[in-house]
Amino acid sequence: MARCYAVGEASGELRRLASICRELEDVAIGAIRPGVTAGSVYDATHAAAERLGVADVFQGGGPYIGHGIGLELDEPPVPGPGVDTPLQEGMILTVEPKLISPDFGAINIEDDLVVTADGCSILGDLPRCLFVVDDSGQVSTVP
Repeated sequence: MARCYAVGEASGELRRLASICRELEDVAIGAIRPGVTAGSVYDATHAAAERLGVADVFQGGGPYIGHGIGLELDEPPVPGPGVDTPLQEGMILTVEPKLISPDFGAINIEDDLVVTADGCSILGDLPRCLFVVDDSGQVSTVP
């Protein structure tokens, strides 16, 4: 799992980009189910990045939005363009959309999930949001 943290005040732009990143993850998660290809999960998420106006910074130009987890941390199937591996119930994947730009740095969210008979289920219960650490060290979340 990965989340973004802001120390001090979270700017409006950071909040906007974190919200978009979460929406991209929601799209990817919604596209995952047995029988779809790993590439179609990427395609759906990339199309959402285009619709949301962030295609130019989507994945920092990288070619995938996650990977399988098994014997190794990063292994197939890789949700990337043209990957025709069909997803199967019981597969463990990570979904990790990112927005990367020299203008603002990197914003990301990442979750591990298992493919289920009717979609997928997130493994873990960390809130899927932006975390803000104030000057006293207190942590709050921004939906």
